[in-house]
Amino acid sequence: MTTYHNTNNLDEERLVKAIQNNKTQEDIVLLIFKDEKKPLSASKVWNLYNQTDTPLTSIRRAITNLMNERKLVKTDIKVMGIYGKPEYLYKLSEV
Repeated sequence: MTTYHNTNNLDEERLVKAIQNNKTQEDIVLLIFKDEKKPLSASKVWNLYNQTDTPLTSIRRAITNLMNERKLVKTDIKVMGIYGKPEYLYKLSEV
């Protein structure tokens, strides 16, 4: 499974590093869900992630990748996000 989409055409060495960093980010996002033990929005995960230089879109990508790996599932519940738009909540998969 691709965890990094090489849209900026990184060379092989930088691409390998980016893929490793993304996997680490996904591991951290998954740990946040395990620690919190409740459904979370991408914005809430971003707040808990505690990396000020990480864009919210990176957290959303990590959540999508974890859903594709069937580690997370999207619920039908929405909450207000940090930009004033509704966001879905996600939770750990029961698989």
